[in-house]
Amino acid sequence: MKTEDLTKIGLTEDQAKDVIKLHKDTISGNYIPKATFDEERKKSKELQELLDNAKADAKDAEELKQQIANLKEESKKLQEEYEKKETHRSHLDAVKKLLPDDVIDADDIISRLDIDSYTYKDDTVKGLSEDIDALRKSKPHYFKKAEDSKEENHSSNDFIQGIMGLQQPSESSKNGGNDDNEPESVKLGKQLGMLRMQSEKQAQEAREAFFN
Repeated sequence: MKTEDLTKIGLTEDQAKDVIKLHKDTISGNYIPKATFDEERKKSKELQELLDNAKADAKDAEELKQQIANLKEESKKLQEEYEKKETHRSHLDAVKKLLPDDVIDADDIISRLDIDSYTYKDDTVKGLSEDIDALRKSKPHYFKKAEDSKEENHSSNDFIQGIMGLQQPSESSKNGGNDDNEPESVKLGKQLGMLRMQSEKQAQEAREAFFN
């Protein structure tokens, strides 16, 4: 504010000087130069930007922290699921090894058992035998009958003996008759045995003819 500016609006020179003096007295100690004001304003703006960036970084850090926590939780669940499957697989293998020989279909039996509820220690499975006995009563068709198992074993032995030529001739064979009462497994075994002998004989004859 200058004297010339005040006189232009109609004040006398003395009035203008009084106004300027009053103005200076009023703002004395409170006046801030424009350059200083601009500098402080710039600093304030920079501080506000730093504050905003710090808030953003803190938010990003919190989000990252939450993401890490979520990944850890997911990894923990996957590990638990894997261990559960491995435990179930080992239980399944242990139960299959201990199933009795007269079980017709192991899968039918296992589907009726809660194998993860048993107590496993060394080569024993506590609780399995009790459930098997219960199934023998409630689901007897899951098991072979005693006579079926005996007949199956007998037929298998007859078949092997017939192939190996170990089956003793029956009385009717000794007397020159046809052994119509022989089990089919023995007859089949003998037929296969004869074919094997013929094949070996032909191979031997071929070798002799070639080398002689």
